[in-house]
Amino acid sequence: MAVCKFCGSEFDKKHNRQMYCNEYCSKEGEKENRRKRRSKYYHRYKNVMHEETKYGLGSGFLSMHRHEEDIKELIAVENEMRRLKIKA
Repeated sequence: MAVCKFCGSEFDKKHNRQMYCNEYCSKEGEKENRRKRRSKYYHRYKNVMHEETKYGLGSGFLSMHRHEEDIKELIAVENEMRRLKIKA
């Protein structure tokens, strides 16, 4: 006999790694675990995430492809550096 990790009822395991008594408890248990992992991740990295949103890191307006003319590429990079307040 084993105890379901979600509802607490006793059940017979069909294999040694079974943790939930039925499919409903399995799905709800996984949802709860996902919520806990997300909360733990948020609280661990909330200061880092705040800095990224504050300064807009990772949200550049540069194109995926390089400009054909070097002067246009230079202007695009300089504008992006100005926007992000980066000094060369």
